[in-house]
Amino acid sequence: MIALFFKQPYYGERGGKVGKAMLATGSAIFMGGLEQGLQDARRAVDILAALPEVDASHIGITGISMGAIQSATVCGMEPRIHKAFLTLGGFLSGLSAQAGGEPLPGTAHMVGVVADVEADGKTFHADFESVRGGQGRFKLTGIFPEIGRAGLGQGDYPWLIGAGKKTFCGTVEPVAGRTAATLINPQRLMKYRVAVGAFAGAGLSPEALKQYYTLQDAPGTNGGHRVTVTVDYKKVKGPLVLDFARDATPLAAEWAFGGTRGRARFTHWRLNAVADDSLFEAPSGLPRQDVREEDVQRMFAAAFEYAVEAAE
Repeated sequence: MIALFFKQPYYGERGGKVGKAMLATGSAIFMGGLEQGLQDARRAVDILAALPEVDASHIGITGISMGAIQSATVCGMEPRIHKAFLTLGGFLSGLSAQAGGEPLPGTAHMVGVVADVEADGKTFHADFESVRGGQGRFKLTGIFPEIGRAGLGQGDYPWLIGAGKKTFCGTVEPVAGRTAATLINPQRLMKYRVAVGAFAGAGLSPEALKQYYTLQDAPGTNGGHRVTVTVDYKKVKGPLVLDFARDATPLAAEWAFGGTRGRARFTHWRLNAVADDSLFEAPSGLPRQDVREEDVQRMFAAAFEYAVEAAE
């Protein structure tokens, strides 16, 4: 077996005697190291794929602890990786995988969320399900604040439910291999993926971001765990409480940042659940209108960029 091994920036030989001290100086160094590590992994795939003795269709990745979290993130952005073996990813790595990790072939990551949020004197309710498969396939359906019942997804084609009355299907002028992700600003997409990795990494490398938060892990109910993250970063100040089952499955989240309070309950949570193509099809029962594929995908990309920008 042919393998290429490298370490994250500031770790081991790449950090020398000052690596850990550099990581502890603040979030900029830590986040920069995560982003560089993602690019290093992609260059590693370039090297392996160029070797005549390597079958490029069987390239895999593995990582332990923080490396497992980074490996899951790499799978979400590097389509040439076909298999992954991740070890000791920590409690928060499940959240990272659900948000950005690439599911195994023939499977999908699924989560159901019921949430209530209070902000600016108003109460908002959401009840939705997210399903993410490989190769850009996904489905997001449910009830959303100020929108009502809605949905969007990508199976054989992208589709969007408008105001719960009609399904717009992007079946006109399709382009093979194009997804909404290819239309998103690369820098904004990278920021999202780095943020996902940093969130999971916080549980494994607390010293890297210790000036912005404190992390406490306490026993929960029925043998589970309760993780309390107290954040003090710019305008985001307050506690985030995460409840996990014994097997590290997230159960609920509660937060209070400034004038915003909320609680979310996960009705179901599955990573790498067996899935087929029908799972990503548009719900039946609504009138449908065929439109240009690119128009629907650009709407997806615009919504994603708006969400990331708002979070920034």
